[in-house]
Amino acid sequence: MVFIGFQTLQLNAQVLEEINLNAVVQRLKIIEAPEWEAPESFGEHYRKHLYLTEKPITIVTYEGDTTSGYFLYNLKTEILEDPSSGRLYPFNVVRYFTLEEGSKESRFSNLTEFNPKSKFGGFVLDWDCSKNIKTKFQLSFESYEGSVDGFQKFNGKVNVIEKTLIKVQGRIIELPEHKNELIDLFPNVRQRLKKFLRSNKLRIQKKEDLCQIVDWLSKNEN
Repeated sequence: MVFIGFQTLQLNAQVLEEINLNAVVQRLKIIEAPEWEAPESFGEHYRKHLYLTEKPITIVTYEGDTTSGYFLYNLKTEILEDPSSGRLYPFNVVRYFTLEEGSKESRFSNLTEFNPKSKFGGFVLDWDCSKNIKTKFQLSFESYEGSVDGFQKFNGKVNVIEKTLIKVQGRIIELPEHKNELIDLFPNVRQRLKKFLRSNKLRIQKKEDLCQIVDWLSKNEN
């Protein structure tokens, strides 16, 4: 399985040529292609966006500008695209954006706001119950077992997957699947954490429970 996401902090020349952000574009640095590319067999015709249709989005840039409209969120390039006007807002220009779905509003922050040491760029979905938990959406290309001439065989199926990231004392961790795997990541408070989870009947798969767990770790891990 090949993952696409967490773009490098540079943009390639082809993408840069398409960007029309007036003075803001002067901040951009060119230079190398994204770290991940789709398998050749996919061509350009595969799903690249979080949503298949434009969504009402409000963008706040690092320059302090605010703009609203209907945008697509491209997960491959980490760019917000306005199909009607051709405007493009890449990740290193946007501080955060909010997306409306009915009565629900979701906020996506720049990854570097959450993890200043990150070598990668992109956006992460904020959690309303904790500033120390984010969701990262990525593209996943499924492959058959085996290879041909040393290359994986791809079956053409593209999925959007979610990864939960937690921050504890400045340390960014991808949430493991199982509770015991999480406990093992914090040997200094292992027994106390086990007791806390057991006595409060908390599960890492439950959103409200995970917020309690991360809050506890932020106060007790050192």
